[in-house]
Amino acid sequence: LPEEEVASGVTVVDDDNQNSYTLETVLRRDIDLHTMIYASYTFVGGRDYSFDGAGRVTGIYVEEGDAVNVGDMLATLSSYDSYNSQYTQYTQSLERLESELEAKRQESTLAYEELEIYHKYGEVTDRDYVLTLRQYADDYDDQIARMEDEITILKLRIEHAKAGLAGSVIYAENSGIVSYAMNLGNSGYDWQTGRNRGKYVDENTTVVSIGQ
Repeated sequence: LPEEEVASGVTVVDDDNQNSYTLETVLRRDIDLHTMIYASYTFVGGRDYSFDGAGRVTGIYVEEGDAVNVGDMLATLSSYDSYNSQYTQYTQSLERLESELEAKRQESTLAYEELEIYHKYGEVTDRDYVLTLRQYADDYDDQIARMEDEITILKLRIEHAKAGLAGSVIYAENSGIVSYAMNLGNSGYDWQTGRNRGKYVDENTTVVSIGQ
């Protein structure tokens, strides 16, 4: 930076000390002398995004300079597709089973109502039919109990899939401009399957930064 344009608090590094750098806030000005360095940056008031746990990043859905809004998908891990498929499958199965359970409960109610009527007004010759109705009612009870157990298990699986999804995808929690987006390149490319296995990251690795 020209001497008269050095921002307050900025450390000026000379050639003799070029290996020593500090994190500073600078003003955007003309550059008289420039040196090639590698650095990460973000806008003041911005936010860095990373995953809650380690994994392989297989999807980065924004580029530097993109404008994003709250809720936009930013990045996913390799586990995202699996968890998303599980969540969709279990949710659909739950909806179907709950519908079947409601129908089964209605059938059970009708069976018990008809059984009650025959208990009150049926002829002695109807004894076999009454026994048949009783068997139907008992069968309905057993089926309803099994379906309720299946629904309980499905709900637990849905919660597990939701937790997995939450940990394998990043959504924007602030609006702004993307100042950094991880470049996946061909990292982890599997030549046998033709698929990108993704770039390994841990919970401290920034994959996207958004400035205000």
